[in-house]
Amino acid sequence: MTLKERIAARRVPMSHVPDPPGFSFMEPTLTHFTNPDTFRAAIKEQSAATAMVDADLLEGVDIDGTVILHGKGKTEWRLSQASFGDLCHFAGVPVSFVKRLAKHEETLALEVVEAAVGHYFHKDSRKCFVIDTRTGRVDGIVGKETYSPISNIDVLDTALAASAGLKMSNGWLDGPNMRVTATMFDAPVEPVKGDIVHTGMALQNSVNGDCSVHVADYVERLVCINGMVARDGVHQERIAHRGDVHFNTQRAIVHAVRRADLIIPAMEAAARHLLLEPEVDAIRKWLQDSKNGGSSSLDVKVVKSAMREALNEGKPEGEISLWNFVNGITEAAHDTDVLARRVELEAMGYKALVRFGVKLELAA
Repeated sequence: MTLKERIAARRVPMSHVPDPPGFSFMEPTLTHFTNPDTFRAAIKEQSAATAMVDADLLEGVDIDGTVILHGKGKTEWRLSQASFGDLCHFAGVPVSFVKRLAKHEETLALEVVEAAVGHYFHKDSRKCFVIDTRTGRVDGIVGKETYSPISNIDVLDTALAASAGLKMSNGWLDGPNMRVTATMFDAPVEPVKGDIVHTGMALQNSVNGDCSVHVADYVERLVCINGMVARDGVHQERIAHRGDVHFNTQRAIVHAVRRADLIIPAMEAAARHLLLEPEVDAIRKWLQDSKNGGSSSLDVKVVKSAMREALNEGKPEGEISLWNFVNGITEAAHDTDVLARRVELEAMGYKALVRFGVKLELAA
């Protein structure tokens, strides 16, 4: 009986069969840094511990993500969720299907992965494991001839060397994924008197091929470390990990430094823009829309925060500015420990600034 026939023949009612746990992978822990020296030391240690290892002998994986090599058996390496996704991509098997199958038929799921690896994984080009040698965690699987990585430490050092006034404000490490925000501490701006903000850039990178280098314009409020990141076409750049990625990253960072002050007029205009009732309704409808990354709970949270800030500024009750709403959105980013969601909320703040305020223009 073929593997396909065996899968089709499994018709046991799942409600009568206790579910085994399925796949279990080694996951990194998100760590937040505010001390630049500590962050740089962690990034430097990560860079020294990252190894690219040929995946030519890959045969399959165990249910806990342990890598199995042809002729060598089980290794001390374990896949992460991300690298298992890479494996399924290269092997041509849907990730969601094989995970669901493993919930009920672990052995069969492993056979599916092994068969897919044998038939397709090694077919087109050679692959490499990206391994954190400190833990044995496989953070990614990449094409050996096409992947040209830049390390997180190189991205960080390139950014901080771009301007003497640029200083790191926050950093995050989530396994191979890095995010760092850097601002011009020597050039504060006050959209509202007493509300000090610094302009700069937000950078993201991943050493496992998961994402390109991402450089975006960024604003951070001193009062509560709220960030706002600009992610439209003219205020961000993405550099794929191929070709001269180091040069292209340097160029993108220099462009970001030159753009640093272009967001200031929009912030100042938003602080002066007192919203009429129809405008408040429009913003709230936009905040509630899941297509924008919103929800009803986010709307409630933002409104409370915006109203509180407006009262603290001495505005009459019911009077609220677009800047208050923008800050309410970015403040919500503090309530999540998922890095991607934090970036999404910071980007929503910028989108609200542009959508309901003044469109930013690049200098010629």
